[in-house]
Amino acid sequence: MKVLCNVCETRPATFMCFTEEAAMCAECDGSIHTSSSKKHSRVQLLAPSKPTQPKCDICQVANAYVVCREDRAILCRRCDLSIHTATKLAEKHQRFLLSA
Repeated sequence: MKVLCNVCETRPATFMCFTEEAAMCAECDGSIHTSSSKKHSRVQLLAPSKPTQPKCDICQVANAYVVCREDRAILCRRCDLSIHTATKLAEKHQRFLLSA
């Protein structure tokens, strides 16, 4: 299931902006992140253009595979399960696949 852009609500999201707390398609990301807001912390949700995946923010060893909107973190499978099964509140966090 694809995540839709929180801005236009029509195209699939390809970026997660932690500052805006929104998933965005490439078009909306480009129009919102002009020169004044390029420093926003963002990650690409689909097929990263980098040859290697980023590492997990928690263990910093395994490849990251999800982005947690509330924690503003990228996590590997093990850390994601550990964190998001710990409490009922954590289970409700919105998470997105980092790569296809």
